Amino acid sequence: MEADMSQRSVDVGSLNDGEVALIERLIKRLSNGAEGEKGAVVSFLHDFLHDQGRSTQSAIVLPYADERVSSMYGYQNGFRFRTPRTQTRELLKLFPGLDASHVKRLVQAKGKRHPQAEFTPVIPKWQAIANTYGEALMIVVALLKKLHGDKFNNYRGEKLTDEHMRLVEKTAQAYQQLASSQPGDFLVFDAQFGKRWAGASIRHGRVRYLQEEFGLGPFETGILLLTHPDRITGNDQLYIDCSGVEYRDDPKAVFSLCRSFYWFGIYRLLALSCSGLDDRAHERRADSIFLHTKFLSFAIMILKVGY
Repeated sequence: MEADMSQRSVDVGSLNDGEVALIERLIKRLSNGAEGEKGAVVSFLHDFLHDQGRSTQSAIVLPYADERVSSMYGYQNGFRFRTPRTQTRELLKLFPGLDASHVKRLVQAKGKRHPQAEFTPVIPKWQAIANTYGEALMIVVALLKKLHGDKFNNYRGEKLTDEHMRLVEKTAQAYQQLASSQPGDFLVFDAQFGKRWAGASIRHGRVRYLQEEFGLGPFETGILLLTHPDRITGNDQLYIDCSGVEYRDDPKAVFSLCRSFYWFGIYRLLALSCSGLDDRAHERRADSIFLHTKFLSFAIMILKVGY
């Protein structure tokens, strides 16, 4: 909700420059203040400016500006992106009953790759896998365990249900639109496993996403790790926070975490766990970002690199 307020164009038609500057300074001061105190006042100020009459971008203030550091991490030597054909072939081995007849046409129809993209993922629609998103994720987790054996561990056990996690609204809407616009059981879109949000906390990135940009959930990220098993294989590599989902350990608690895939160096294995939205203490963290065009039935996903 706060991301939407922070990126709103505001109207200042009946205010003079001094009044606008004063309000902007107040918004900035509140935005840099304590979480929980600023939200209601910032919302009020944005709404007040919005009611004045003429549009301007001058009052846009983005929070969490200090929650980003530089990153020097990347992929392991020899890592390669799989083609849509290769991904589809491997996924049909895992899910032989799915309809992949439209994948080739969707890849061709998508046209020129987005300038931020590195490759074109093929992802099964979670609705084709299970009845709920959580159940679909549990199936993917079981497949990762089968693929990696004792080199994979789910540190959240059975806490993969819908009462423990939910897709953020923007991501859920994007998935719904994609699923309804692309026939068959697979989604096709352009993507990057790279450095767009290098070193940024999840919430830093969320409030700075482009209008067409979305975070991926753990099901989609898990699928990518099945088709790209060499993506996370050791220390000094980029890990993945799934910013398209909100998570909580206790069903009665607030949603204040997200799911994450990382390399557990002590035990030398790929792990599924969780991260805080402001987590900058752990190095080499990466977040998955989803970009969706308004005019074409494909999307662009970008993985936000950690530090």
